[in-house]
Amino acid sequence: MIKIVFEEGVSKGRWARFDTQNTVTEQHTFESIAELDSLAAQYPSESWLGVFAGTQVSIASADMPIKHVRQIIKALPFAIEEQLASDIHENHLVYLGKESGKAQAAVVELSYMDTLNRFTALRGLTPLTLLLPVQGDCWSVYLDDRNAFVRQAETLGFVCPAAQLPLFLDLAKTKAKIEHVSLLLLSNSDSDMSLMHAQLETAGYEIHSQAIDGIWSLIDSKSVTGFSNLLVGDYKPAQPKKAKKPSVLKGVMALAASVFALGLLMNFWQAKTAMQLATDVRKASESYYTTLFPGESMPKLSRQIKSKFNSGSSDGGETFTQSLGAIGEPLKNTTEFNSIVLHGVRYNEKRGGYDFELTAASIAQLENYKKSLIERGFSVEITSATNESSGVKGQIKVKRNG
Repeated sequence: MIKIVFEEGVSKGRWARFDTQNTVTEQHTFESIAELDSLAAQYPSESWLGVFAGTQVSIASADMPIKHVRQIIKALPFAIEEQLASDIHENHLVYLGKESGKAQAAVVELSYMDTLNRFTALRGLTPLTLLLPVQGDCWSVYLDDRNAFVRQAETLGFVCPAAQLPLFLDLAKTKAKIEHVSLLLLSNSDSDMSLMHAQLETAGYEIHSQAIDGIWSLIDSKSVTGFSNLLVGDYKPAQPKKAKKPSVLKGVMALAASVFALGLLMNFWQAKTAMQLATDVRKASESYYTTLFPGESMPKLSRQIKSKFNSGSSDGGETFTQSLGAIGEPLKNTTEFNSIVLHGVRYNEKRGGYDFELTAASIAQLENYKKSLIERGFSVEITSATNESSGVKGQIKVKRNG
């Protein structure tokens, strides 16, 4: 048997070969899919188990009053869609189960799954989080050099930067509406966890320590091929429909709607011909939007503006544009936040707020930006923050108070 640990995406990690006594006979690292291809050719008769030991998989949770599993599976993509940073059809979902009225799903980029489908011998693939032991009300925590993996319950857990574990534990407690949590701290026998142990105890957690014989001891063949096996999920998003040839009439109508809304905003109606007006307004709107959100891609601009530009209150309340201006103002005019890059924004009509994906220089900068928005009358929730080479990639939910 060969066990594979994917540490970054699906092209970097390590693998080990085991004999019938579950003893390691060979192990190496890999840095490309091509190396795994060669490994498959070298050991054609071996069965493989794979584990995502990074931030590739997230576990989403949503209130689900439905009881029947088949109906839950159909409703789940729509229930968690607002929690995803990308389109639902860009993700692979696996229904994990239901607990305390909430349904959980493991979510992983469909591109990862498409890449791994070439390995026909791979019969099990799961997130490391769901391989940690479950012990009643005690949360299990495993730390490697970069990340902390936390399992809260049978079908619930998360991954966060190891250095930020106390912060994310507090956020998880708040979300779960519980005050006291005990932790089972799993550590490799050759690792010194005394500092983290002390930090968690100082933060008020009851700690139980357990030494393990490396990450391979967590990867059991039965658990990998169990309910959390990403290869046999009950729900897989349909492939996106092929793009239709552009309709001349549809393009003209969309352009006319954008010209009308943006023309009122930018006050470009006077002394312009209709054709010049369309060109100038489009350029001005793109410039205005990208000034507020420099990371937003142009293909999404038309959709964002057409669907949300007039979503403000009809009784004199704040418009969509005014909200974006208030949210983006600190990034433009405050030196402290100049290095923050916004990659995407989605308007949640049901919640009446915005979901942002951004990159900050540090957790502290992200927290300070949150405080700046709160001072401007917004309620802000940091839903995720992950250390990457470019900084801290985070997701925040922003809603105007009142």
